[in-house]
Amino acid sequence: MPFQNVAVYGTDHLFVQRLLCCRDKKEAQKAVLWSTIGELVPVLMLTVGVGLFAYYEFFPLSADLAALVSERGDRIFPVFIISVMPTGLKGLLIAGILSAAISSLDSILAALSQISLTMFYKPFIEPEADETRLLKVSRRFIIFWGVVLALMAWQFSTSKLDIVTLAFSMTTYTWGPMLGLFLLSIAAPRYRIANIGGGVVFSVLVVLLINEPQLMNPLFGSLYSGPLLAWPWLFPIGTICCFAFAIRGRRAEVV
Repeated sequence: MPFQNVAVYGTDHLFVQRLLCCRDKKEAQKAVLWSTIGELVPVLMLTVGVGLFAYYEFFPLSADLAALVSERGDRIFPVFIISVMPTGLKGLLIAGILSAAISSLDSILAALSQISLTMFYKPFIEPEADETRLLKVSRRFIIFWGVVLALMAWQFSTSKLDIVTLAFSMTTYTWGPMLGLFLLSIAAPRYRIANIGGGVVFSVLVVLLINEPQLMNPLFGSLYSGPLLAWPWLFPIGTICCFAFAIRGRRAEVV
């Protein structure tokens, strides 16, 4: 998990853009440290699942609701909200969930739009574009990425994985290579680096084969019906694959 946390707080643009809002480097360092301490909040949220388990040990689900939960285990909390919580608290909780989702989506769309604009559109398509033109293009990128994310959500809606495993399994394809690139940038002054793009592709393919061994049919398809390893292991594996593929040994010292 340290590999995941370093990748998130050090290379993910969604988080880095928040650090750029700090007044100076010390403030950014404090923000990272407090964010790490803030991980206790998700840990506390996990106790909700423990509480639900204890509750339904004493008050079992009805047959209809039990059938829904048996299909997808992460339906247990929505079922609890609908069937047990009082009306006022139910509405307040749903409003909180929606507001949190909208807030996260705004940040993600802004990050995707900014990266698309600064790394691809402006350098390669319109290098001389003024700020007014770039603002209009950024809005179009937001619409474009909104559609892409909606299609991805629809595609994964049929997945049998629980929501936590599904979410983190998807991030294993990107955070490993991102951390690998970060380490390569640190190693660049001392070591020769080559074929960085190939390192990223190799890392993604290795993670894909571990997550989806059925793709190796007929070798593994009949042996494994799910991932070969749990998703936390894929962060260091993806990082090592990207780094090892692109590193070419020490630079020759100039005398």
